[in-house]
Amino acid sequence: MDKKFPRVKTDKEIEALLDGDMSEYANPHNWTKVTFEFQPKTKAVNLSISEKLVNEHDCRQYKLIEEHIKEFENGKLKLSQLINAVDGLLGYLKLTEEDWIERFQSEWWTLEQVYAVALDRQETILSSDTQSLVHQTLENMKTLLKEIK
Repeated sequence: MDKKFPRVKTDKEIEALLDGDMSEYANPHNWTKVTFEFQPKTKAVNLSISEKLVNEHDCRQYKLIEEHIKEFENGKLKLSQLINAVDGLLGYLKLTEEDWIERFQSEWWTLEQVYAVALDRQETILSSDTQSLVHQTLENMKTLLKEIK
């Protein structure tokens, strides 16, 4: 029971060791205290991942944008919530062409302006003309989302 854990240099050596009886190494003298780092992170690290994984990530963002639009249209989200959600999701796109992002942001900007004007005028209900503009903008966004898929 007081056997020290051997040093291994190859995968085969560790596999052979792990296939055997490990109980002779299980004693408090062989244990090492491990602590986890909970400090704020101050450095960025570059990470290489597959293009397929990034594409899948972008597709999830498109789907979330579509879901937020539907929730707004069904009265489950306020205009301000839709604007904030779409803005955040657009920021997470990694491989989407810049031209598409700019066209989509242009539509988003229309919603932002509508909301800003309504706030400035202290309107709690949008006029029929403004509602029509919002509806057309959402249709344009949905068209762009269909285009990207």
